[in-house]
Amino acid sequence: MSTSESSPQLVVVLDLLRTLSNACYHQHSVRLDGKNLKLSDLLAVARIGAACQLDESRKRALAESQAVLKRTLDSGKIVYGTNTMYGGNAAARSDTNTVSHALTALLYGILPAELTGADSPGSLPNTDHFESTVARMHALPTAWVRASMVLRLNSFLRGHSAVRWLLVETLAKMIEAEITPLIPSQGSISASGDLSPLAYVAYSMAGNPSVQVLRGKGPNAVLGSSAETLRSAHIQPVKFSPKEVLAVTNGTSVSCAVAAHNLADMHILIMLAQLITAACAEAMLACTDSFDAFLSDECRPHPGQIEIAANLRSFLQGSKLVHGNNAPASPLGRCLQLALALSDAEAEELSGIGMGFFLQQDRYPLRTAPQWLGPPLEDLMHAHRTLTIEINSATDNPLIAADPPRVLHGGNFQAVAVTNASEKTRDVAAYIGKLLFAQQEELINPALSSGLPSNLTLGEPSAEGTFKGVSIGNAALTSELAYLASRANHFAQSAEMHNQSINSLALISARSTAASVETLTKLICHSALGVCQALDLRACFILHLKLLGRHLSEWFGLLGDPTSAGPRPRDAATLVLHKLVAALTLPLMQNMALDSIRRAEIAGATGARAILNVLLQSNEFRSDGHADKIAIATLLWSAEGYLNPGRVRVPRVGDDYEIDRTESIIRVLEPALARLVQDTFEQSRDAYFRASRARRGFPGESTPLHLIGKGAAALYGFVRFDLGIKMHRSVLLDQPGLERDLTPAVAKGLAEGESSDQRRSLGGDLSVLYEGHVAINTTHQHCARHRHEDRRSDAGRRDLTDQIGSNLKPDSQKSILEQGKEKLDSAASSLQPESQKSTTQKIGDSVSGNSNENQDSLLSKAKQTLGLDNSKST
Repeated sequence: MSTSESSPQLVVVLDLLRTLSNACYHQHSVRLDGKNLKLSDLLAVARIGAACQLDESRKRALAESQAVLKRTLDSGKIVYGTNTMYGGNAAARSDTNTVSHALTALLYGILPAELTGADSPGSLPNTDHFESTVARMHALPTAWVRASMVLRLNSFLRGHSAVRWLLVETLAKMIEAEITPLIPSQGSISASGDLSPLAYVAYSMAGNPSVQVLRGKGPNAVLGSSAETLRSAHIQPVKFSPKEVLAVTNGTSVSCAVAAHNLADMHILIMLAQLITAACAEAMLACTDSFDAFLSDECRPHPGQIEIAANLRSFLQGSKLVHGNNAPASPLGRCLQLALALSDAEAEELSGIGMGFFLQQDRYPLRTAPQWLGPPLEDLMHAHRTLTIEINSATDNPLIAADPPRVLHGGNFQAVAVTNASEKTRDVAAYIGKLLFAQQEELINPALSSGLPSNLTLGEPSAEGTFKGVSIGNAALTSELAYLASRANHFAQSAEMHNQSINSLALISARSTAASVETLTKLICHSALGVCQALDLRACFILHLKLLGRHLSEWFGLLGDPTSAGPRPRDAATLVLHKLVAALTLPLMQNMALDSIRRAEIAGATGARAILNVLLQSNEFRSDGHADKIAIATLLWSAEGYLNPGRVRVPRVGDDYEIDRTESIIRVLEPALARLVQDTFEQSRDAYFRASRARRGFPGESTPLHLIGKGAAALYGFVRFDLGIKMHRSVLLDQPGLERDLTPAVAKGLAEGESSDQRRSLGGDLSVLYEGHVAINTTHQHCARHRHEDRRSDAGRRDLTDQIGSNLKPDSQKSILEQGKEKLDSAASSLQPESQKSTTQKIGDSVSGNSNENQDSLLSKAKQTLGLDNSKST
């Protein structure tokens, strides 16, 4: 089975990334012929400014449709909207010029007077106000409008709308010159298409002085009347021929354009959700059996479930934290194995003491992730197929057939197909949000997280909330996603003299979906930061166990590091050491809701009982118990020395302890173990934290990178290193302005040389992540800036979406990606490090109004996108 058949959504994502990457570096142009426009091509033109080329061979089809219309009108027949009024007044006969003028009534949208200049006749519109406020409240984002114009142009090239080639060329010139009309965001019911929004496109082409347009993008965009702007761009305004105004205004292009933008964003978001799910599985020490191909490919072969499971397996490749059926199933066993370098059998044997505390299988948010995300993925692909058809369709009325010649009155403008695609996309967002919320709740709850601290705090639970507030925010965002998932089209009202008694509300639905995209993007940011914190805490805990094991190894008089590579003899001291570390680890994992000192006390008591049990067994049941007694005696001497350094002699290995061992275990060993646990915890925590705050780049230590799979490594590296968002320890350490409250003990954990202005609250870090490189909204203005102005070296960065493609690409994808290999190799080799800068940006800005301005582009280096990893998913 080919990759396109087994992983269709992966193919879509890779095509999207590759196309946008090429467009950023002038390596992509789009040929419009009315039939073959792809979603990625549409975004390349609308968001980045890729060039459009008209298929000249379509001139004949356009001329034929015009000829059919002319003959029909000359014969005296009635053609709707050409020699009749439009809508509910279609019974009234009219001439073509009158109809063209009457359609100006569709310019009814509300735009503030200070924006259009109407408040002060003769004054210039306030561009600054547009950039800062108005666009977010009243006007459609530029990229949406630009996509609408491209779709209208592509529809005309089918040759069914009876428009002249001159009109097609004028629209193409406006797109090339980055002239986009200012379109009110509200007012369309998408019944007879998006009449009012497209009227602004039509009359901007005609140079109507009441229609305002933007030329350019971002902060350099110039706002002015369409007449003046066309004149300055040397574009001749269109004088419409019969039916042309109706052909422009009567179609689904605006709602379809917005839906297409949302769909592209959701393709990336659902991939990021899978990436976070895989990382969460690692943080939770989950079992990979849930993602096994047998369950999805063989037992329940739904295509969405198959693809999600395959992606998760791919993301988890190389992980030491998750386990399969041949590895220790208990989280306790996994931690002990990683800390002490135990074999599977040794770890499984030791983990028996945790029986009854850890579930034998993961909870639903991880175990059923393929089954939960699979159906939404199928819905997303259904929406993708629907919109791919829609962006290559003729949707005005009437439509012209050339052979045999006919003028057909129909309803292709009814945009329910677009509405349905938007509803599905919005529903997908709600499913993703619910899954991420459930996963994050497990991470912050020590009763569910298999040994992660309460609220993911590195400090003390009694004093630190850390991710508690983020959890509340997650609940709010998830609830809003569920609210937004309500269907829009059932709220349709009869309109326009009951002529439009049923209507699709496609644009309203698409705008609601854009709100869902933005909301889900914020939840993705919350989840990404939360899972990175969880991975850090898991790595820090394993570091603590390693340090603890090293000290106890010295207490037992063992030579070398107990975690050193190579075979070790299973002597009595080593076996007792492992049992003691296991006995100390379990209460630490069980009591993460408590402060560290109390955890250490409980662990010390538990460890002392474990040693007492070993002593009792050696006295009563075992013939080789003398070796255990020697090991315990050595341990007790060392514990006495740890509690009272310098007061007792240093024993030789095997020295018999001089007093009753039972009493000594309680009097000496228990407090010594408690102190050792606390001391090693503080040492490992402070060392990890200082390293995490000071590191620059990808170090080999004091990160979870040596433990996690390639998917989580991509996510972690992006958040921690590309964006510089550091691990959180304490409100006092992370919150600027609270330095006066730092005690010497607390300040000890602060990285040397780190000033208060280098620290941010969690909200500050989430804002950086949101404004960062999470997704795919891109702008031509910023691509151009990075191409021609900014030459600072940033060769060390790769975008998260770059790395998604690298992590997911199976061998079977190779043939697809190598199509046109010479062109791709040429594009990659032309990129020099000093001219590259990471240029991705956030999803969801498209709904905020100023959607695609002032934002960075998707791919920092096209070279990585073109050279995707060939590793095959397991």
